[in-house]
Amino acid sequence: MKVLLSSPRAGSSYCYESFHNYNVTLPNVRYIGVEEYFDPNKLPHMSVIDKINFLNAEKFKGINYTFKHHINYLGNYYEDWFIDFYKTDEIFILKRKDTWKWFLSFLFQDFTGWKLASFTNEANLKTIDINTLFTDYNYKTTLKQFFDIKNQLDRCAGTVIYYEDLNYSNTRNKKLSNHVCYEEYFNNINIIKEEFNKYD
Repeated sequence: MKVLLSSPRAGSSYCYESFHNYNVTLPNVRYIGVEEYFDPNKLPHMSVIDKINFLNAEKFKGINYTFKHHINYLGNYYEDWFIDFYKTDEIFILKRKDTWKWFLSFLFQDFTGWKLASFTNEANLKTIDINTLFTDYNYKTTLKQFFDIKNQLDRCAGTVIYYEDLNYSNTRNKKLSNHVCYEEYFNNINIIKEEFNKYD
């Protein structure tokens, strides 16, 4: 099975679609019903331990489930569970070559309340009204969060692939960056870039 490990705004929905289509052709792999199983907003009646115990029990019966992983949802369970659980599978680590554009995507989503996190249609853009967004946005908090998550992903082992190299056709998920100029949403973008450069 192909296992995708990534982080928010690295392009995981766009990339995972092809992984999913491959995995579900395997005889012992099922779709669990959600793309991000460990997202606390998905299946909220289950704790992380509940979710892990379910997967362990199913694997004992010879059944695996396909979904994508975000390192920030795993935390220490990456070392304590993920590595051993997927030791016989192909692990792919999705990143972006351009860290600034990666951060801009993260910043834009944080700024807009993650309303376009899974982008499938240009009509979705109409849901974002820049005039109704809050004006006291604290980008420094987002900067710290972004680099904390990126550093977590950098410690992971697997075949590294890059968003910029992906060019899938006939996918439901689209590259939002082909439709939105993130910089235009921030009148202090130069100041944000200066702060970003202190981390990068």
